[in-house]
Formats: sequence, structure tokens, C-alpha cells
Amino acid sequence: MGRNIWVIGNDRREMIEAQRRINSTGGMHALCKISLEAVKRSVQECQAAEENRREWREAPSLIIMDYGMSQKEDFTTVSYIKKQKNLAGVPLFFMTETRNKELDRECYSWGATVVLHKPFSEEGILRIEQTAWQHDVTKNYEKLLVKQANHLREQEEIVKFINN
Repeated sequence: MGRNIWVIGNDRREMIEAQRRINSTGGMHALCKISLEAVKRSVQECQAAEENRREWREAPSLIIMDYGMSQKEDFTTVSYIKKQKNLAGVPLFFMTETRNKELDRECYSWGATVVLHKPFSEEGILRIEQTAWQHDVTKNYEKLLVKQANHLREQEEIVKFINN
């Protein structure tokens, strides 16, 4: 399975089109969320997975949020996402039908990395794929560093024990 891309919006037709375009690469898997409640359910699944020491299968490598939905709900879903520790560092893109500097500034003020025009162009899909890949590489590198730090601590404890 490829990288998970969460696509959050309330227009089913647009979600199906976004999912089709994202999945067409073969390296990504679009997971559409049509409400704040759907996002909350996914986060709860993550918390349950952590409690049971399982891998969270829906962990996103990138989140794409529909600007129109965000604006209508006063950015409630975006605010919720930003407060979740298990989503910290996941790149956030906004998608919109029309773009201008004011709209871009607002999206960036909410934490957007990129603002994409919908429907997604080939370049937009490449940008999604590249950013998701970069996030995963960074996340895996962080896990490696934590593992190495833990191993170093264990070695230090052994040395202390031997010297005492």
C-alpha cells in the first residue's frame, strides 16, 4: 500500500475526483473524510492503535483540506487537526476552485504548506506525492534517531554497571 493522503471536504463528487487522481499514481492511497466527525473517528482509531501497540494503518503522510468547507465551518476541522499530537508535522495542503493572494495568505496563516487548484493537475499530483514522500522519509529518520538514542542509553547503563 502507498502513502495515505487524507482528503477532507464535504462535496462527494469532488472527493471522488480527488481520490481518483491521487490513486492513479499507484504510490498513494487517498482516504476521503467528509466531516469533522470522520476526522475525529480516525484520530480515535490512532489512539486505540497506540494503546494496543499496533501500527495506525490510516496514518496520513499528507492532509489536503477543502478551503470552501473550512471557511463554511470557520476552520473548525483545521483547528482540531492542529491540536492532535499524532498529526503534528503532517503537511497540510488546501485545495480551492479559485485562487488569489488574499486566499493564499489566509490558507498559509492556517498552516498550509501549499494551496492547490482543483481539480488537481499533473503537477499538483506530483507535488502531493513528493511532499508525502519527504514527510515519510523525515518521520522514518526520526524513528531511527530515537532508536539509536535508546540504544546509546542502554550502552551507557551497561558501562556504568560494569564500572561500579
